[in-house]
Amino acid sequence: MSGLVSEGLLDFRKGVGTFVRIRTLDYNLQVLVSFTEEAQAAGKRPTTQVLRFEIVKSQDVLDEVPDLLQAAPDTNLYYLERLRLADNLPVIFEQRYVVAEHCPGLAESDLAGSLYELWTKRFGLVIEGADERVQAVNLRGAEALGAEGP
Repeated sequence: MSGLVSEGLLDFRKGVGTFVRIRTLDYNLQVLVSFTEEAQAAGKRPTTQVLRFEIVKSQDVLDEVPDLLQAAPDTNLYYLERLRLADNLPVIFEQRYVVAEHCPGLAESDLAGSLYELWTKRFGLVIEGADERVQAVNLRGAEALGAEGP
């Protein structure tokens, strides 16, 4: 049992007992990694729920996103919100803007899996980096219910 504890498979709590440790998803924020790949590597089943998908003009986006995307005011951007789950538990609530001309014909049904795989394989994009803002939040409303469905 001590070998399983040292491998991180069991958790021993003195006076309480020994428990099977649930594997977490560890992210290296220095490297671009697909959520799908990370979840699968942790032995979890990744799924995605698309909560919102629409086309917006960059001039209508209020924060620094158009500047970061180097998008002119009349540029079409895809705006999407996705809930990423591992073994049906919500892990990531994701909000993204994507320059529409880089992904012509993108549809909501395309967003159910890895975006990195979609961008590189279907659209032939080379991804060299990303600007991401990550923060811990409590999910509420539709996002929190997303894991259970309506």
